[in-house]
Amino acid sequence: FGKGTYSYFQLQVHWNNPNNLNTYTDESGIRIHYTPRLRQYDMGIMWLGQQNIHIPGGVRNTTLTGNCGSTCSGQLLQNPINVTASISHMHLIGAQTRIRHTSSDDNITRDVLFEEVYDYDSPRWTFHEPHLQVKPKDQLQLVCTYDSTNRVADTSYGEATGDEMCFGFLQYYPKGGDIHCEQYGSNDLCFRRSTVC
Repeated sequence: FGKGTYSYFQLQVHWNNPNNLNTYTDESGIRIHYTPRLRQYDMGIMWLGQQNIHIPGGVRNTTLTGNCGSTCSGQLLQNPINVTASISHMHLIGAQTRIRHTSSDDNITRDVLFEEVYDYDSPRWTFHEPHLQVKPKDQLQLVCTYDSTNRVADTSYGEATGDEMCFGFLQYYPKGGDIHCEQYGSNDLCFRRSTVC
């Protein structure tokens, strides 16, 4: 798809069929639009998250946060970025999610995304018009709330559907690689990955 860019695409699909039902079907796929007329900007993804997840069983409200503080955003962003859309990701006991943005200009905190009732089976993008500008030294906070009242055992971070996650993704331009502004507990995980294969 162009010299010095992607040389392949990979589609990763997760199925969850713990009862081995043979009535489940799937029609997953992707549609790729290709044009020789390049757009003005390429898109990137900014990851927010908390990876230190331990949720006790039988609790209606357990809330975790993943903060992208001013030190991390100042390190990762050389210039402002423009956020066009955002989405959060948790698993089965995810109940509510929110992404907040605090501008370094006026120190006012605004909701970027708020899902009062989170549904793992129906992820929802929030589109931002006008586009949200995030500048170096701005702060972002991801808030994940879980309801484990139907579980006896504790739930920890993991990739299986029965495990849990706490991630938020901001689609932005101009692209500067995949930006990771996450935490493990209170420890910042700030890094950038190139998206060129």
